[in-house]
Amino acid sequence: MQELRPLAWTRAGFVDLCHPDSRVFHDRPNVARQLSGMNRWNSVTQYPWDVGQHSLLGALISPPWLRDAFLWHDAHEIVIGNIPHPVMLAYPQLLELDHRWSKAGIEFGLGRQVDDNLLRAVKAVDNFMAALEAKHLLNWPSDQLQAHLGVSCETYRDLHHDIITPFSLRVSPSTLYRLFNNSPNPDAVWNGLIENLFGTTGGVGMMRETQYAVHKLLHRVGCCDPEDQAIDALFKVAP
Repeated sequence: MQELRPLAWTRAGFVDLCHPDSRVFHDRPNVARQLSGMNRWNSVTQYPWDVGQHSLLGALISPPWLRDAFLWHDAHEIVIGNIPHPVMLAYPQLLELDHRWSKAGIEFGLGRQVDDNLLRAVKAVDNFMAALEAKHLLNWPSDQLQAHLGVSCETYRDLHHDIITPFSLRVSPSTLYRLFNNSPNPDAVWNGLIENLFGTTGGVGMMRETQYAVHKLLHRVGCCDPEDQAIDALFKVAP
């Protein structure tokens, strides 16, 4: 009996799951469409919350040098699906497969190779987003966030702003399509999007505080960039 190969069907045809293939990302609008139709947290959130929304909001709270990388960090899920993290922890090979495909998606979106510092920064923001979602979409108390997501007391204090609800009510799939299609996007596009999504509700202040919380987190985990000095100046603190 012939041994079956681990192939996945994509818009680009069959791809070998063991060897990340950038062809699956060439249809950028399709990447946005598929991520917009893929719910996170096994759909147990208070209201629908998809991978596209997660990727976009995480990009908005990231420092400028990290935004497009975070936008693309889950693009590979159009191939392997949104596998719950506890499942990947139970099967380390799945976790390693996820990392390799995620890196391939980020490098395609940025049009260049990326280093470990950027990948660690993406992971730190991803963990922050998971904690933000668990608190405001799943109503997890602080002890659950600490036990299951490893959230520190300092990070927990930075989760108090619910920026998810106003964002989810205003973001449209077409916004995601444009960002993926034009990536990497200039800072003016990202800043204008923040103003459009949060300015009408007085939420720009909440967004900036959340951005600064992420900025502090990246410093704590040693994922810094020279551009971060501009953020330090914005919040008038020492680097």
